[in-house]
Amino acid sequence: ERVVKHDPIARLKTKQRLARVGERVRLNASDSFSNRNQPLSYRWQLLSKPQTSQASLQTDGVQNFFIVDNK
Repeated sequence: ERVVKHDPIARLKTKQRLARVGERVRLNASDSFSNRNQPLSYRWQLLSKPQTSQASLQTDGVQNFFIVDNK
């Protein structure tokens, strides 16, 4: 059996499963790590959203987030 070790390991922390219009959704990957002890950096992006959505990624200086603006 061949074992593949992936690096880094991304882990997204969230307690939020569903969000309502107007709610802020925080993106937190602080539990991510490198098996090789390499420093990590993060680049968030919205890959898709409803056609009429104006949502964009924002930061409050600590974490990135977006505000749900469409169903």
